Amino acid sequence: MPAIAARAQGEEVPRGPTFAARALQALIDGIQFGVIIAITSVGLSLIFGTIHLINFAHGEFVTIGATFAFFLNASAASRAGT
Repeated sequence: MPAIAARAQGEEVPRGPTFAARALQALIDGIQFGVIIAITSVGLSLIFGTIHLINFAHGEFVTIGATFAFFLNASAASRAGT
């Protein structure tokens, strides 16, 4: 049913999240992503500072961990019914 017809009949029109909610979620997502990048760079800096060799496998470990976390979250969400 179109929103105009629903308003005319007095029904509640379903609405999405507000701008403030979307902005807050974007801020939280940005901080989380920044923390992941910071942890990765600190680990790479620690390895380079210790053995004076860039370990290119460091990025692969981060990618494997992120993929594992994604599938773990996806399976937990499917079990919860969302």
